[in-house]
Amino acid sequence: MAWGTYTLAANPSQNDVIEFCKVPAGATVIGGFFQGADIDTGTEALDIDIGWAANGTDAADTDGFGNLGVLTGDAITDFRP
Repeated sequence: MAWGTYTLAANPSQNDVIEFCKVPAGATVIGGFFQGADIDTGTEALDIDIGWAANGTDAADTDGFGNLGVLTGDAITDFRP
């Protein structure tokens, strides 16, 4: 399993790249999640894409795991934990 954490000291800027973890060679990603506090309350401008960097075998894909759009931080009531 590969995992990582990162604490943002301030709202990230557009095009910031944060490296959370390295996936071992030959591994297959079968799931994942991220969580965090609502750090842009009132502006609703935090747009997160999750992908990977080029590694000599695979080409970079900045949103290969998710192009999540603008996150509002609003409660979602139609999903159960």
